[in-house]
Amino acid sequence: MGGARLAKQQARRARGLHAVCLGFFSDIAAGWGDWGAMSNFAVALLCYLVVGFGLLVRAQDPQSFDAFGADVHEHHGGQIRGYLWCGAGVFGLWLLQCLRVVWADNTRGLTSSYCVVYDIMTEGKIVTHAVLLALAGLSLVHYFFATLLLLDIINFNENLANVVKAATRPYRALLWTLFLFLVVILIYAAFGMYFFGDDFRGADDYDDVRTCTNLLQCFAQIASQGIRTPEELAMRGLLNSEDGYLTRMAFDVTFFIIVGALLFNMVTGIIVDTFGELREASKEHAEYLANNCFVCGVSREQLEEPGVGGVIFDFDRHNDEEHNLWAYVYFINYLSRKDPLDYNGVESDVHAKIVAHDTSWFPIKRWVRQQEVERRLQMGGELTEEQRELRALRQNVERLAKLVEDSSAAAKHDREARSKPNEAK
Repeated sequence: MGGARLAKQQARRARGLHAVCLGFFSDIAAGWGDWGAMSNFAVALLCYLVVGFGLLVRAQDPQSFDAFGADVHEHHGGQIRGYLWCGAGVFGLWLLQCLRVVWADNTRGLTSSYCVVYDIMTEGKIVTHAVLLALAGLSLVHYFFATLLLLDIINFNENLANVVKAATRPYRALLWTLFLFLVVILIYAAFGMYFFGDDFRGADDYDDVRTCTNLLQCFAQIASQGIRTPEELAMRGLLNSEDGYLTRMAFDVTFFIIVGALLFNMVTGIIVDTFGELREASKEHAEYLANNCFVCGVSREQLEEPGVGGVIFDFDRHNDEEHNLWAYVYFINYLSRKDPLDYNGVESDVHAKIVAHDTSWFPIKRWVRQQEVERRLQMGGELTEEQRELRALRQNVERLAKLVEDSSAAAKHDREARSKPNEAK
């Protein structure tokens, strides 16, 4: 009997494993329909492979195709391995993101679990602590990695965090500016190679070595030397009596103006503007939270001015007692942990709205003490002496405003009546 029971349990487990596997592949088949999320990834991967193949072809010995593998391994193995490892890291992370987009609408199976794990692991603080943990481990191998742990100070200072955000948030604009940098440098490299190719020389002891024999070398020379010191392009100096002096002067001056002044100031302007926007947004956010109730949205001014019945409410007491934010958080957590069969009517209604992402159950512009005052006024309840005086004063002001409005209307009517006989004459 024991053996038969064990065999049944093993068969049940096997069927469960098969069901999980089939469910996983069915989720893939059902969710793999959003090819738009993978198109950019596929194109970039194809370009990466084409460039890698081009590097391999260039690295081979043109006189001996049989020695292709040995030649690559001997002379260019390190560069190619670095290229492959870099590509594997970049495209691996990109693939994980694409899978998250493709399976975004799946709510069951392992694909849904993948989305949950991806969202947790890509949360900002989780990624930060994972990077710090990796750096701490690498510091055991190479001590200089330990110095990078000091960058954790950014997480403890809001001003430093805003500075970093100002440099990383406008990444699209900065990338386009970098692309413009490369285009301008390529243009100057082409013109410099054609007109001043012999003027590009090495530094110090290598001043007799020409460093611009092809467009790639000229591009690398100008990108390395020109961006760091736009006034010096690693070109030999010319006397004002030499031929081509004016052309060379125009080349150097325009490069300094375009690259050294305009493009660098574009980058600085983008970062400074973003920093100003972040500072203003942070200031407005802090002021809004300090002067507005997070739950009902009523402002401090609206609460502390005489309202219905002349009653003045305390904003700080309202935030701490009536509409405490954490009380709502605990209530939502309470509903998530409670059995739905044990819900009462109110809890069932609130839970249904939470599931539907409906926030209408929040008391927008309403709070308990205001409702009590209104109810007491409707029922003719007793008010304090100050409340009665304020109520009477408000009624007198409203009555006086009504009299002024009626008098103005009567005077206007009389003027119109007098003007009609004059027009008839």
